[in-house]
Amino acid sequence: MEPKPLRILVLSGLGKDSGCMVRARYLTASLKNAGADATLAPGIRTLPLFLDLMVSAVWNLRLLFSACDVIIACKPLPSVTPLLMLKGMRGAITVVDIDDLDYGYRTGLLSWITRRMETPFPKRCNIVTYHNEALIRVIRDTFRVGPEHLFPLPQGVDLSIFCPRQQLAHRNGTVPGLVVVYPAHLNMASDLDAIFEVLRLARQLLPALRLIVIGGGPKERHFRRLAKAGNLDGYVEFTGYVQPERVPAYLAMGDAGIVYYKDTEVNYYRSSMKLREMLAAGLKVVSTDVGECRQFARFTYQAPPEPQAVAELLVRTLTEGGDGREVAGSAFVRKEMNWNTIGDRLYKKLAAVAAAEQSH
Repeated sequence: MEPKPLRILVLSGLGKDSGCMVRARYLTASLKNAGADATLAPGIRTLPLFLDLMVSAVWNLRLLFSACDVIIACKPLPSVTPLLMLKGMRGAITVVDIDDLDYGYRTGLLSWITRRMETPFPKRCNIVTYHNEALIRVIRDTFRVGPEHLFPLPQGVDLSIFCPRQQLAHRNGTVPGLVVVYPAHLNMASDLDAIFEVLRLARQLLPALRLIVIGGGPKERHFRRLAKAGNLDGYVEFTGYVQPERVPAYLAMGDAGIVYYKDTEVNYYRSSMKLREMLAAGLKVVSTDVGECRQFARFTYQAPPEPQAVAELLVRTLTEGGDGREVAGSAFVRKEMNWNTIGDRLYKKLAAVAAAEQSH
């Protein structure tokens, strides 16, 4: 007799307008495609002063008595960890996904508080997933999680959404000049300030160059003010928050995409969802050579993390057309980074853990 599908509850540690929620949404869909009875808990929008973490912690407790065999929390934050621990006490398999060095984006007291909020819980979970090999050391040394509990959950791409660019309608004549696209969640992880400097420098050689910022977030107003203060607001378009299904249409407007990681410690633990999505769509991508971006050096146009160097490379890529490496990049991402394949691997792991627990 076929085993019943595992009932899986997925929660995002951050608000519904965050990259964390997008990852949770893609993960839920991939688990459904693998055969799970997977549900994504709805979130609330991001609030100032960490208020969304506290509000979500209470809001999520309404799910305490909903039936599930597995609960997955994306980030070990207090918005989700109380429910995660209580569900574990009621017999659910507990999984926490560590996808970033969250405390690394802050300094001083805020960094200490964030670290203290996160570290007690992963070692109490059945499985701890990660998307970047660099995180293994942190999870082992800081979160005190043994290797037997670790499982890779890479950053993936929903290939049903991010199809090759030639399958999308290219931009119409309403967007003049050359266009660079920057898809991102505008939070403390975004290095958009450096991209503004790249745009300023590149426009000295390409005066018609424009930037489309695809996405919103808690720092959107800050970056809008920054663009205006730098006299770039006439050359920068902010789309605001965009549903994932609409992102490819904006990517199709670009002559190139850009990913900028500054050379800071935290950027060595990140895995860029947007880099993968732009490559899946066959877009030329200019990036810095920091952290995991180096792993994509065969497929992207890379420069040191200095605005002048990136601006010069961007201008060359736009004017000379590049060498076509983005074609190989698209094929690589579409073969190796399919969310459905990633979700299937995780579901098989969860099924094995569930079977082992039942045998005991």
